[in-house]
Amino acid sequence: MKNYPLIKFVILLFPGIILAESLTESDFVKYFQANALVIIPVVVIFMVLLYELSRKNFITGNLLIMVIVPFTAFLYTSLRTDSVAYYPFETSRIRDSETFGVIESMELPGENRWDMIIRVDSVKFNDNIYRNKIDLLLKINTGNTDINSPIPLYDSFSIGDRIKAIGMIQKARERRNPFEYDFNKYINSKGISALLYVKSFENIYIIENTGLNYSKVQYRLRSSVARLIESLFNRETQALVKGLLLADRKGIDYDTRESFVNAGVIHVLAVSGLHVGFITLIFLFLFSRLNIRVRIMLTILGLWFFVFLTGSPTSVVRASLMASMLLLGYLSIRKYNALNAVSLSALIILIWDPHQLFDPGFQLSFSAVISILILYPLIKKAIDNTRIDSKLFRSAAVFFAVSFSAQLGTLPFTLTYFHKLSIIAILANLVVIPLIGIIVPLAITSIFFASTLGFPAQYYAAVTDFCSGILFEIVDAAGSWDYSFILIPQFSMVDGAIYFTALFFILLLKKLMVNKLAILSASLLIAINAFIWMEIDNKDLLPDNLLSVVMIDIGQGDSFLIKFPDGSVALIDAGEATKKFDNGERVIEPLLNNLDIKKIDMGFVSHVDGDHYGGYIYLLEENHVRKIFKPELDNARKNDVEFEDVIKRNGVPIEYYHKDIMEIGNSRIYVLNNSDNYYSDSNDKSGILKIYYGDYSFLFMGDAGTKVENDLCDIYDEFLKSNILKVGHHGSNTSSSMSFLNKVKPEIALISAGQFNKFGHPSERVMQRLRKINTSICRTDLDKAVILQTDGEELWYREWK
Repeated sequence: MKNYPLIKFVILLFPGIILAESLTESDFVKYFQANALVIIPVVVIFMVLLYELSRKNFITGNLLIMVIVPFTAFLYTSLRTDSVAYYPFETSRIRDSETFGVIESMELPGENRWDMIIRVDSVKFNDNIYRNKIDLLLKINTGNTDINSPIPLYDSFSIGDRIKAIGMIQKARERRNPFEYDFNKYINSKGISALLYVKSFENIYIIENTGLNYSKVQYRLRSSVARLIESLFNRETQALVKGLLLADRKGIDYDTRESFVNAGVIHVLAVSGLHVGFITLIFLFLFSRLNIRVRIMLTILGLWFFVFLTGSPTSVVRASLMASMLLLGYLSIRKYNALNAVSLSALIILIWDPHQLFDPGFQLSFSAVISILILYPLIKKAIDNTRIDSKLFRSAAVFFAVSFSAQLGTLPFTLTYFHKLSIIAILANLVVIPLIGIIVPLAITSIFFASTLGFPAQYYAAVTDFCSGILFEIVDAAGSWDYSFILIPQFSMVDGAIYFTALFFILLLKKLMVNKLAILSASLLIAINAFIWMEIDNKDLLPDNLLSVVMIDIGQGDSFLIKFPDGSVALIDAGEATKKFDNGERVIEPLLNNLDIKKIDMGFVSHVDGDHYGGYIYLLEENHVRKIFKPELDNARKNDVEFEDVIKRNGVPIEYYHKDIMEIGNSRIYVLNNSDNYYSDSNDKSGILKIYYGDYSFLFMGDAGTKVENDLCDIYDEFLKSNILKVGHHGSNTSSSMSFLNKVKPEIALISAGQFNKFGHPSERVMQRLRKINTSICRTDLDKAVILQTDGEELWYREWK
């Protein structure tokens, strides 16, 4: 590593930055920030003493570096760290607020929304005035606003303008279920306190316009290019080209992103080294007839124009710094060291903002390039030793070596963020990367002609659309294949650190040992140990030999995951599914994956209302369910007929509710529905289930109303007594009569209701009835997901947050 001093230096910065970040809110960091002017001189004196000791050989120079560099990074990061933002208001939602502030940044407009960050100085609401400075993420519902109109409303606003916005302030979504993404924590880490929703442009007023500045020029250029893209390409290609050239990926929908993740090619959607490489080649080609110095200088200028156009994301800045150094090194006829260059780029970025270390883009970019530079020569040497002369083989092998090296380096980060190991990534990249290499210059040519000559642009755009269509078809086919990826649940940054440590020692073995069999044996031993240690921080949230009941927070609806002591799994309802958000896909499937649950053995649909069965459609189509239990088919209801078609099309057996007892290991499920009673209301047809395990019982009421409750009281009387009651109809006043509650006598009531739901669930009357009988109440709208577990003798809440 003597030839690569910078990479050692940069890596030593990491522990200092990480420590400072982890102690952001600690008293120590706050004290240091408050007394920095006094403390820093003492620290400098201490470092000078260490240096003098090293000169007298009391301590080695390397040891000195290992102490000073992380410590300096810690101090520097602490000084650069602001307090984490927080939600400052007492209520989670404030309607009809008047917010005054200055626009700090603006995203490019989307199809139905436009986001910007505003630095707020005052908020008026409910006769109160909040005057502290905070940042809010302003989300404007643009509706049917014509982005392509001659003078779009978007051009009325500029970064630096002082505005007044009338809308609803809301706390961002927190982690509401185990393993879920915490959006509130994310925006707080970015210095944003809350969201501000505005219905339309009519609710925003410009108080004061700002003059021309760098940010305004950059935004207007990006906005103009975005409009050209929208006028040239079809919907899919628009989203792709905006992502590739403007680093604006909001137009790429969830399903498309998942296909790219599954196929192992998600990196092509993040503007980084690959795209900078394409842009560099384009500029070198365009200026090929010029003097070499002019050619290189113009190419560097073109690269930094690309940085400007993309909005200056870290990944593009890093890649452009590296490319610029490479070109300048060639120009000065000096030996270029790529590893030192990428390390210098990382160093510059971390000095500019130490918190970039925690940015996924920085992590993926840095790890990919370092891995290629270290591992590619080793793999290339092995390829050369094969002595195969075929040019086609060698070309494919070189591409394989680069792709495989990059994947080895980025693997811990892709597993941490996506929890998927793509099996076909290398093959997919063989096709996808060349296609991106065709699409980028075609798109640029289309935009150039559209902004100058005009007429040839449509032909280039048509070819771009065609190539884009092929790309999406290939990625969709690769990503939707059943065996395209392996799920790796609960992979964490700790596991990543173990992975990199193991990789380091394996590479060290190759350098220190000669015998190939010994290297292979030792490497295998290191890998096995790494896998064992990676299990340390895994959470077994639903262990065997217990009855676990998870009230999943799926918003306004019901969904309960039940794991029986014998390992069998049941799901009672799956929430709603809309075009914008499918609970089956976005909430339940990720939860099952993280819990390592392969199949739902029993899928209970309490009744066929959208907020109960909607999420099941996705789960059925993805082959997650072995058997469905539901009310008898009602041919008069279209949604019931269509739902049964989905069930049968996927080959899943159906059983209709009838009075029954199911033995599940040493627990039981009682189906309490009485086929002699007819109910016309869909809610009253709900499956009524009672689960027994040892001394504890759970009663699930679906959306059944008081009529059903009265019938159950007449038929089952004391048998209704249960420790835990899933309250009927989300706590609506149409259920949970006092007479019924007196029969059940629940110790705990579970209520699944959406936060801020428009129905007013749960009813205050129902709450009063439950309090009257001293029942503890758990609500998803207030408590998020709730896990109850019992061994048959005792019952407890399982913490997951």
